Amino acid sequence: MSIVCLISLLLAGQTPVEPKKYTPPPNWQRAVEINPEPIKCDDKGVEIVTIRMKINKDHFVYATPQPDETFRPTEVRLLAKSKDPNTRVEVTYPKGREISDGPFRWSKYEGDIAIVAIVHRAKGDDSPLECTLRFHPMHKYV
Repeated sequence: MSIVCLISLLLAGQTPVEPKKYTPPPNWQRAVEINPEPIKCDDKGVEIVTIRMKINKDHFVYATPQPDETFRPTEVRLLAKSKDPNTRVEVTYPKGREISDGPFRWSKYEGDIAIVAIVHRAKGDDSPLECTLRFHPMHKYV
């Protein structure tokens, strides 16, 4: 099961707005808590968005990158975009814990992790930044 969580952040000098609360489906509601932490644009048009994931002790999330091609569709993906097509985004993912399971090698996140997006905005772009976080939570005992 892949999960897509949309987090809309109003940044780039706009008046701070309380993020909309997203209620996840019951089958993974207890697996992961997501908290976005935006930092406003600086004078050079650079802003930083940190997405903190608190993963329940009974769950894990497939990490990015996956060492085996078989598990690549399950990787965590953070996409960020604004209305201006010239916006560039650099995403940094933490290192996952690598697992060897028979012929497969895969990587996972457990506990608290932070994914960081450095957003380079085009001059004059003050549109809302839309962040999409896609991840695949799993119960440890499956």
